[in-house]
Amino acid sequence: MQVDNLFPTPLLTFTIPEDLLKNSITSANRYIKTKDWKNKRHFGRSLTSYHSDTSRNYLGSFDYPLAEYINLQSRSYLDYVGFDPDSDLMIESWLNLNPPDTSHSKHEHYGCFMSGTLWLVAPEKSGNFVIHDPLGVRPQNTTQYIFARKTPNDYNNDLFSVVPEAGKMIMFPSWLPHQVESNQSVEDRISVAFNIWMKI
Repeated sequence: MQVDNLFPTPLLTFTIPEDLLKNSITSANRYIKTKDWKNKRHFGRSLTSYHSDTSRNYLGSFDYPLAEYINLQSRSYLDYVGFDPDSDLMIESWLNLNPPDTSHSKHEHYGCFMSGTLWLVAPEKSGNFVIHDPLGVRPQNTTQYIFARKTPNDYNNDLFSVVPEAGKMIMFPSWLPHQVESNQSVEDRISVAFNIWMKI
């Protein structure tokens, strides 16, 4: 029997150097102190600089060493998926603060080439990063047969969870639907998110 797995979806995981992580946590905490996020009503959603910072240039303005690292790893991503790693890139970035009981609903970053998340502070049970099957017709069809599913595998499961860890960074195609589960810890989770385009 021959099996061909069609249209694979890449998820690349990196671990940033410890000294860079410490520096980035310091930068993030300094940035957070300049914001009034803690006093805003967030109704379960994460607090983010995505909307308040219209330039979406958190990394370029507040954490340039991390920006350089992400730029370098972005080129590893491009090379891995078969695109020119020397392409001219445009990166937008923002900071996310997830206090206890906050989450972020299912969404995608349609229009850019790749996206990513780096967790700076990630307490245990602070909410998994959940990726949804992008082939919408598949879960619609297989839901009615869930009663017959044995052990979940790549062919019968429509969710994939990434457990956040301090210093872990993931990169994925921007069209990949994802969400952030509720932070069930008693501490804040802090992450940096980014979108990347290849410029013509």
